[in-house]
Amino acid sequence: MSAAVDPLRESEGFRSLFVTLGNNPFLGILTGTVVTAIIQSSSASVGILQSLAAAGLVPFSAAIYIIMGQNIGTCITAILASLGAKRTAKTAALMHLLFNIIGTIIFSVVAIVYFKLINVAAERV
Repeated sequence: MSAAVDPLRESEGFRSLFVTLGNNPFLGILTGTVVTAIIQSSSASVGILQSLAAAGLVPFSAAIYIIMGQNIGTCITAILASLGAKRTAKTAALMHLLFNIIGTIIFSVVAIVYFKLINVAAERV
């Protein structure tokens, strides 16, 4: 998979897209959610992210937010499976989604604090 993203290494537009995602947590989370929901496989989307990061196309800060979005996007399979099911299955799928959204909110706040405050202080030392 890493060979497949090698041509993207020279793409300035692709690089600037991921740098932008790193600077905007909401866009990173949204991207991870949408990509994972579309391919309906968190393993595949994480593999793609790893390949892009190994090629140097995704900064660490962007990867953190994209991973959190992938965590939300993985809920789409449970939601789709519950569409024709009983109320209990729909409730379980909704709880799965809410649990991942709440976790993403909490850890996004932690990541934002780290990248804005703690990480800057560590670079000065």
